[in-house]
Amino acid sequence: MKTYQFRIALLICLMAIGLVIALSRQSESRSAELKKLSYRLKWIEETASNLLVGDSDIEIYSMQNTDQLMTIFARRPDIISLRLEMSDITGQGVSAISTMPSLEQLSFSGDLITDEMLDIIVNCKLLKKLHLEFTRVSGRGLKSLSKLENLQELTIDVNWDTVDAENAVNEIALLNGLTRLEVGTWATESMVEHLRKANPRCLIVHKRSH
Repeated sequence: MKTYQFRIALLICLMAIGLVIALSRQSESRSAELKKLSYRLKWIEETASNLLVGDSDIEIYSMQNTDQLMTIFARRPDIISLRLEMSDITGQGVSAISTMPSLEQLSFSGDLITDEMLDIIVNCKLLKKLHLEFTRVSGRGLKSLSKLENLQELTIDVNWDTVDAENAVNEIALLNGLTRLEVGTWATESMVEHLRKANPRCLIVHKRSH
């Protein structure tokens, strides 16, 4: 009986030791992750600082912590062109972009971009060129673009159904200031013809499927 009780006590003791070791490792792992995050944020800030002078055209591809980087970039008055592809940007980062005082060209590629973000982008009052590719912006969501009084060039290459495509055509037709429009395979020939009639001065490039 005593041997049995001893084994149980030993087993409990070993389990307790194992738990302590596991918690210790978990704590070390969490500490290591925090250090990685700290180094990552420091790298982002250093990257932004390295681009402080002379680089007005920024391209970022497959970036993490994009919101933090955009917040830093928002302090710069010299950024004219910004291109983001497959980043993890959220509304916070888009809000930072909307405060860039000299931004004239903006390109988004990735399914994290939504109608709500487009509503924020219209605060870029100097924006002349906008490129949307593979985003989740809907046809009806383009309505907010009418607030971009300086918008001259628009590229939209997304996968829309018929309803979204028709809504998009209706909204784009109201953008009388456009001088160049590039549309993807979502637009039919009749839609493109309708857009040409709505704005005869606009050069329309139609990307057709092969």
